[in-house]
Amino acid sequence: MITKKCAVSFVTFALSLLIMFAGVLFMSLFTVSKWVGVSVGGTALCLLLTLYFALRKKHRSIQYWVIPLAALATGVTVSSVFVLNRPPVTTSLVVYAAYPPVWQVAVLFGALIALFYLYCLCTNLSFCRVHFRISLWVYAIALFATAILLLVFLKSPIYLLAVFGLIPTVAFLISLSVDAFDEKEHIKNLVYCSFGMLIVAIIVVLIILSEGDGIDGLDGGTTGFAKRKNPYMYLQGQ
Repeated sequence: MITKKCAVSFVTFALSLLIMFAGVLFMSLFTVSKWVGVSVGGTALCLLLTLYFALRKKHRSIQYWVIPLAALATGVTVSSVFVLNRPPVTTSLVVYAAYPPVWQVAVLFGALIALFYLYCLCTNLSFCRVHFRISLWVYAIALFATAILLLVFLKSPIYLLAVFGLIPTVAFLISLSVDAFDEKEHIKNLVYCSFGMLIVAIIVVLIILSEGDGIDGLDGGTTGFAKRKNPYMYLQGQ
């Protein structure tokens, strides 16, 4: 029902989101400074960028390690926001309400996976193929607007995590219509998407930490799209 290109993006996104959420929950086990997560994320970004561009020609397998590591670094980075919202520590057994419970994270994971796959199905529509820029950004804006409104009115930590979960969602949605001759080139685009989600997460977390509270708007960069019959397929075909 979806093209091979969309399927590769979908699987990569699902694994990245799972690792990202696992990173957030893992950090919830520790009592650390609010700057630890974003510092780890920034360090990981520098190391991954250096290793990738230094080794990508001789060791092509490096790209398959960069994607999950970037996802983990994104999760650790995002955890800084929940550390910021922790209540004062009173006992060693205190349960921090700032971190959403695991079952809510699992539900959010399923919802974002379903929303991504829904867009993959929408790529079969002629409108989404012809107006892929409009389709992508309308979908992305609708998702962000919904998550931010829920966060503002319901003030639940799970909706804060949902806003951050939309960063990889949109990053990998962009990959659906970026030029790729074949799967190898598409994987390279997915690596760049992974770097993009980590960079955006670091920027947004730093903005939140510098303000102390509140959330400013999240913004994704535009990508150069080429006009063609079906942007959701490889240039060499299915």
